[in-house]
Amino acid sequence: MPALLVLFTVQYPYGFAESFVEAELRELAAIFPKIMVQPVEGDAVVRRVPDNVVVAPPLKSGSHLHFYLSYLADGPAWSFFRREVLRQVRVAGLRWAVIRKTWMWACMRRALEESTAVALALEAPASTVAYSYWGGVPALAIPKLSRRGVPCAVRYHAGDLFLDFAGEKQGLPWNEEVAEASALSLCISEHARDYLLHVLGAFVGERVLVSRLGSPDHGRGPVPQSDDVLTIVSCSFITPRKRVPLMAALLQEISKQRRVMWHHLGGGDDRELGPVLDRTDYPQFDYKLWGTVPHETIISFFATNPVHLFVHLSTDEGIPVSIMEAISFDIPVVATDVGAVSEIVITGRSGLLVSLADSADVERLAQRILDALRPDGEIGRSRPREVWAERFDAKRNHAELAKALRALVPGDSSNATTSSARSLYKLRSGVAGAADR
Repeated sequence: MPALLVLFTVQYPYGFAESFVEAELRELAAIFPKIMVQPVEGDAVVRRVPDNVVVAPPLKSGSHLHFYLSYLADGPAWSFFRREVLRQVRVAGLRWAVIRKTWMWACMRRALEESTAVALALEAPASTVAYSYWGGVPALAIPKLSRRGVPCAVRYHAGDLFLDFAGEKQGLPWNEEVAEASALSLCISEHARDYLLHVLGAFVGERVLVSRLGSPDHGRGPVPQSDDVLTIVSCSFITPRKRVPLMAALLQEISKQRRVMWHHLGGGDDRELGPVLDRTDYPQFDYKLWGTVPHETIISFFATNPVHLFVHLSTDEGIPVSIMEAISFDIPVVATDVGAVSEIVITGRSGLLVSLADSADVERLAQRILDALRPDGEIGRSRPREVWAERFDAKRNHAELAKALRALVPGDSSNATTSSARSLYKLRSGVAGAADR
């Protein structure tokens, strides 16, 4: 029977989130004859998928409150809740928010275990691979599938892995059980791999692969021909963690010496931006807030507009795909040294990496950026696209991942054996991985 891949996502292909799944899915679709995507949530917007990809109905649509209330009489949901809530309280404290979240997780686990995708996977477990794009809620069907003979893989990013993320301690639903059930744990960075082995090493063993994300090759962007106006771009949802108001203040400080045109691509709560952007004492500073836009708009912007600099000042990160896309267009990046950002923003090669503490002093950082923009400065001499080609070429990275997942199918003579996935682990976590830092 042809191999089937069941892919669990938060929302993809609904809405605009998880845009980075698209490039990966193209490579997966070239290896697996059939793929079913099981999103947790739906949306009015539905993106196109490859012809051999089927999208299962989302588990949550309409009233989320009605969804959770519908499990109040469900015995297995209560069983999951009782088993998990004490563990979560030990991690995150006895708070109503923890109890409420654990109940929501229990409902989601029940819904995922009874989902269309799981039913299809269990029809032919010996020829199916289950793959959760996240280590949090979308992975909650993995233990059941593993027990029923379906080989499973889980990808870990940041917020779905780190127990202390964005300044808060958090519990992750059944993370030990999910890790133990996974035939392959996929980490988007060496930083994530090291943390996973530290926290869950007893459960994952050596079944770990550093599988970087990536962005497609759209070619180099237009080279800025004039330094009269610095075109600076940022791309993220506007949340406290992304510190977009601080970014605006930094660019205003730069505009004291150079004219700046700032484009921010991404929606969210922009109320805190108002007091910063309403100031009138920066005549050389101009801006455009694009709001939430389709991913194609972001790519088109990079492809058609000369950009001097991409800026990213988060307090916590995994390894942002937005930075991968920027450096693929040969745009240098200024970013904070958090999470695995140092694996993509390398001072003098792809831009300028700054400490979290230094990023808060906008006056000093503005001068440092202006100095680095000189031809012999850390930004001026950077070759960002070279770093992208070495580490974040989506076609190569995702093709390797697709082969590793296909290798999990028992007795599949059409591709590599499971030993291929193990050899990839040894390559990425051994000498080659160390040299790649």
